[in-house]
Amino acid sequence: MYKIHPKTDFIGKNVFYLTSCHSTNDYASQKIQNDEWAEGTLVITDEQTSGKGQRGNSWYSEPGQNLTFSVVLFPDFLKASEQFFLNMAVANALFETVEYFLKSNDLRIKWPNDLYHGRSKLAGILIENGIAGRNLSWSIIGIGLNVNQMDFALPNASSLAKLAQSVFDLKKILMLFCENLEKRYLSLKEGLPEKEQAFFEENLFLKNVPSLFRQGERIFEGEILGLGDAGKIRIQEAEKTWEFAHKEFEYIL
Repeated sequence: MYKIHPKTDFIGKNVFYLTSCHSTNDYASQKIQNDEWAEGTLVITDEQTSGKGQRGNSWYSEPGQNLTFSVVLFPDFLKASEQFFLNMAVANALFETVEYFLKSNDLRIKWPNDLYHGRSKLAGILIENGIAGRNLSWSIIGIGLNVNQMDFALPNASSLAKLAQSVFDLKKILMLFCENLEKRYLSLKEGLPEKEQAFFEENLFLKNVPSLFRQGERIFEGEILGLGDAGKIRIQEAEKTWEFAHKEFEYIL
């Protein structure tokens, strides 16, 4: 049994532990359609055989070495058009959790929802939402965080242990994340998204750094300025400022 005791009111209080599963997001999605799950329920596994990432990519994690889990929330106070507010709160909570343990100034949030140290990826976030009318009805927040794994097939992947040359306690990291997420989630519920946006933009990957991007077949140089409408990313190219939604451009790293 996977027991944790975060200092929270609801996030992480109910935990479903699976030694192995196809995907924690898929498992949570199946259950949420049939059961009355309490908000903050967490699904965690040692081995995710078909973890999902953005753009349909797979997320491979060495069994038992990292954190692969999902959190169920019911953010019905957010309009569907405001769903990026939740994205920011989750990314911010993960950032401050990893920063606490890693104690590095090189940590950044790569828009829309990855965590990077320098040019190396540490974590990915995948949020799936249900909509009722104009508002969100439920959200499943899937997170894969590389913690103690040392070897990776992808050249730009890294972990806390690889960077710090130290082994970390997975449960301690998970508990702190639950505490940080609840704090930021409740801040959103109180109607304070500007606090989340300010933190998100302050720690944005490649912000104000001349970088290369791809838009379709076109490669261009620009600088990330911050966020625009509905969580789009603003990139300055010469005298032109673009706003891109998810999948409308790519980073060239």
